[in-house]
Amino acid sequence: MKNHIIKTTTIFAMGLLLLSCSNDSDEVIEEEKQTPQQGTIIKEEITYNPNPVGEAPLYLNQLYIDLDDMKIGKTVTYGSKKWVNFDLYGGNDTPLIESSPITEKWHLVATAYEQLLPEGVPYTVYGVLSNINESVAVSKFSDMNMSEEEFKEVYQNFTIDKAKTLKYDERINTIGYDWKTFDMSNSFSINQRLFYLIKTVTQKYYKLRFLGFSESEGRFLHIEITKL
Repeated sequence: MKNHIIKTTTIFAMGLLLLSCSNDSDEVIEEEKQTPQQGTIIKEEITYNPNPVGEAPLYLNQLYIDLDDMKIGKTVTYGSKKWVNFDLYGGNDTPLIESSPITEKWHLVATAYEQLLPEGVPYTVYGVLSNINESVAVSKFSDMNMSEEEFKEVYQNFTIDKAKTLKYDERINTIGYDWKTFDMSNSFSINQRLFYLIKTVTQKYYKLRFLGFSESEGRFLHIEITKL
C-alpha cells in the first residue's frame, strides 16, 4: 500500500512537471513571434562633389553590400582602379561597365550613375542597383493610402510567407533612386510608405527601407536591411 502511494505521488508530480514545461515552451514560442525583427543599420558617409569636372559624378564613392554575410565594403573613390561605371545608357537591364570587373561578392551597390530621362537626356542620379549576374530580384511594396504609422507597422510585421507571394523584378535598377525626392530647401525627403523585398539566387529573402539620405553635418546613405 505504501509503495502504491509513493508510485501514484511520483506519477502525479511528473505529470505536473511535464505540464509546466509544456506551458513554458508555449510561452517562449509566443514571445518569439511577438518580438520584432532587428535589422542591420547601415549609415555610410557619401563623398559629395558639388563641382564635377568632365565625367566625374556628384557622389564619389560606391558601397557594395553582401547580404549573405551582411558584409559592407566600399570602393575608395571615383578614379580608383576599383571604380565601376554603372551608367544605364543601354536601358534598365544592361549597365555600361567601362572598367575592370568587380572582384568582391555583392548583391547591392549604392552608387551614382547616369540614366536616360524619357526625353533621352542622360541625368546623374544616386541610387541602389542590384546584381543581375547573381539573379538578385527586387519587389517594391508601397501603399500611399496608409498613414506613416500604419505603414511602419506593416513593415515591422512583414513575413517571409508574404514576401514569397510577391512578383519580383530582376532589372538592375528596380530599387533605383526614386525612394527620395529633392525639395526647394536643398534637402532630400524619404518616402516613408515604401520598402523593398529582395530575393537572392539562394532563395533568401530580405526587406530594405531607406531611413535617410542627407543630414545637416554631411551627406549620408542611411538604410536598414532585415533578413526574413
